[in-house]
Parts: sequence; structure tokens; C-alpha cells
Amino acid sequence: ESMRSCAGVFVPLWIAALFGLAAFLGAQTPALTQTYNPPSNSQKELSWIINRPVATKFESYRAKFRECDLRNTFGGKPTGKRGCFVDENGNGQFDKGENNDHNNVRYLFEIAGSNRAILFESKLSLDLDGGYLPCILKLAGTNQCATSFRYDDLLSAQYEKDKKQFGNDPAIPDDRRKKYFEELFVKSDLVPYVVAPHNDTGEFSMLTGVKTGDVGVVVYNNIVVPVFVADRGPFFRLGEASVIVFELIKESRCAQWTSNSPKYCQKARNFSISRGVTTILFPASAFAKGVLTPDNTNEMVRKRALALYENLRKGP
Repeated sequence: ESMRSCAGVFVPLWIAALFGLAAFLGAQTPALTQTYNPPSNSQKELSWIINRPVATKFESYRAKFRECDLRNTFGGKPTGKRGCFVDENGNGQFDKGENNDHNNVRYLFEIAGSNRAILFESKLSLDLDGGYLPCILKLAGTNQCATSFRYDDLLSAQYEKDKKQFGNDPAIPDDRRKKYFEELFVKSDLVPYVVAPHNDTGEFSMLTGVKTGDVGVVVYNNIVVPVFVADRGPFFRLGEASVIVFELIKESRCAQWTSNSPKYCQKARNFSISRGVTTILFPASAFAKGVLTPDNTNEMVRKRALALYENLRKGP
């Protein structure tokens, strides 16, 4: 069989079909570069990036977060009870009105610059891990006392032994928990940190190069907050930060602080900023083991993250 082209030439149908398939696949493949249009809340601060080329090599990965928002699966894999929405209707898809924590990942790419940088724009949810609520009050729901980043390997080994012996975090004796809170884990109440998605394959780290300890910035309402990756979260969630990050971007999620100094959050309002939060992370920017301490983390991270950010702003 054959079909006539516009030029009047007969072309076998199988060849025409092949070209049609190629055209379709080409339309589905993202361009190698695109430009970034920052959210309206941070147009001023992020104006430097608007016309800068960015590599879109993570588009298939970004699509998985969209899949979770719509179907509670990630690459076809079920996300369980802690999915991207509560499927109240039981039909396997998001329906308007259902309670959700959608990722809303509008962008995920690598910025061309003098130092490698990964940018994603998404929602921002609250991570209480390492904070006063889970560690001292034991009142943080799915949050836990431990963070992925730990200041001391020997103390971390002792914590793991205690957890094995006592069964879970809340069962560890209070005096030991207080020691881990003060000396081992990153305090959500005091340290600006973000969370990286994690699964058995380490997909996020493998694709982006970002690992625990790497520094970066969170930008919202034209406010730039230096952060570092101090925790790992569910593989299907992107956009999560500590209590103090919300304070710094003037979107408080703490309903009640302790009266002592330093102040700790003892009652949280656990809901997300639904979209438009920009996070920029710098792969291979972590400090050498043992450099960071509970006392120097904020200043060390601030200096390194802002230096890398300013260097990025200047361009390649």
C-alpha cells in the first residue's frame, strides 16, 4: 500500500507511519535547553536567571512527581498511605476537594553557570525532624527525632544501638534523647535545612548529584535563605524544609514557641506552601566530615551557600 505526499510522490505506508511515529516521539522529548520564568513572588530576586539557558535533562524524572500528584504513583510504583493526596473516593486518581500535599514541581533543571547548580520550583512542606517536638515532647506525628545528617559518628552508632534496643525513638530514655537532640541531630527549630527525596536506588542523588550535606538557597517572597541538605524524605516528595526556614521567609508554621532562649517550636501548624518556592542546590558542596558542629553550622553554611549563589548569579 502507498500514500501520496504533497509533492505527488507515492510513499509506502510503513515508511509514512515510521516518520509519523518519529515526529510524535520528537514532540514528546523535551528540548535540551529552555528558559526559566520565576514565580511572581520572587521575580525581582531571580531576574538574573530569566534569559539564561538551562538543561532540561530531568524532565522524565520531574514527570514522576506530577504523576504522584494525579495518581498517587511514582513511575508506576504505589506511594502508600503517605502519598501525594488522600484518595477518599478510592478511584486511584486525584479528585477536586480531596486532601492533598501535591508536589507542584513546575521546574527541575541544571543551571548553566561557573559552578554546577540544580534548581527546582515546587511546594514547600514542613519537616520537624531533629526538632524539639519529636525529640523532647515526642509529639510530631510522622516526624522523628533523627535527621540523616549527623554531627558525630560515634554518637550516631550509640543512637542506632539504642534504637535497636528500645524499639523506636520515643522509647529511648529521656536523658539519652536529650543528648542526641543537643549533640547529634540537626535542630529543625534553629537550623535552616531542606530535605532530599530518597529511595533504594538513590534516584534523586544519582540524577542531580545532590547529596546529604550539600548547601544551597531557598527563595520565596524575594527572600534568600541559605540552607543545607540535612535530611532525606520519601522518594515521591520534593520540596520540604525545617521550621526555621518558614520563619525566615515570613510564612511561620509554629503556633507556639518556648519562652526560653534559644526558642523551640512546641506547637506546629503543619501545612505546606502549595507552590512557587524555588530551591537551588549545589552538588559536591558539602563540608568535610567533622567540620560542622551544632554551634557553627548556621554561619558556615550561610557563608558557603551565599558565596556559591552570588557566583552563580554572575553567570558562566
